[in-house]
Amino acid sequence: MQKMVSKDDDLSIRRQCGLLLLARSNLYYQPKGESAENLRFMAIIDKQFLDTPWYGSRQPLGTLLRNTLSVSEWPAICSGKATSAAATGSVD
Repeated sequence: MQKMVSKDDDLSIRRQCGLLLLARSNLYYQPKGESAENLRFMAIIDKQFLDTPWYGSRQPLGTLLRNTLSVSEWPAICSGKATSAAATGSVD
């Protein structure tokens, strides 16, 4: 769809996107791709899984730790507004 929008057309980009039901922000978005560190993690996990497909979800963590990679089995916590502030009435 993005290739159908032309800067050299008589119609404005805004109008072309409107006719195609395409958000203009999609024209300018450039995907970042994966980091080198993340690709390395995925390669190690893929190799381990292909060697031992019966392992559960915790075994790949052990493989990463044996390869001296710093990882945690806990999921990432998204920060939000006042997430580190104590709640009203909480005990310190």
